[in-house]
Amino acid sequence: MKKIAVLSLLVSSFAFAATTGKYNSLEGNWSGKITKNFKMSSAGGKPTAGDTGAPAAIKLAPKADGLEGTSTTGTDSEKWVINGDTYTWTDAEMSVSSKATTKLPAWVQAEVPAAADEQVFAFKFDSCVITKTSKPCEVKTHIPEGLTDGYWLFKVKGNKLTTAVLYKYPTGGIRHLSEELTK
Repeated sequence: MKKIAVLSLLVSSFAFAATTGKYNSLEGNWSGKITKNFKMSSAGGKPTAGDTGAPAAIKLAPKADGLEGTSTTGTDSEKWVINGDTYTWTDAEMSVSSKATTKLPAWVQAEVPAAADEQVFAFKFDSCVITKTSKPCEVKTHIPEGLTDGYWLFKVKGNKLTTAVLYKYPTGGIRHLSEELTK
């Protein structure tokens, strides 16, 4: 019985290290500013508030199965969770989940090019639910058109973090929100 308990503890400890280790470069208290916030109000939803130059802050700490923390961009505040290969952000209205991906379209790579010495974590939209009802989000009511094909990128180099939200509007144009932050 003791061997099973010890084995279970070792497996749990290894799983914690494997999950948090992959994203450990994202841990910490980051502060900076919005460097780009192109959005089209005609696409609906409620894209992040805050003009270029507005303050941005991210705080991420390890938890049992990944990272958890907050993001404040402009006047918006979100809870962030990275659990395994799922990144979820939740605000007062909705919860949006995305899955890790290594396949980025050329237009995403062109918008946010990565240097060879940067760690890049990319996530693709998976789902969105309204927190009060658990019903799916409606395009143009809760989320903008194009978000369901959206990407979230995190680039880390030393004490510098660049974040980006990217998706294409069906009528043309690219939604691009970027932040530059340091620890």
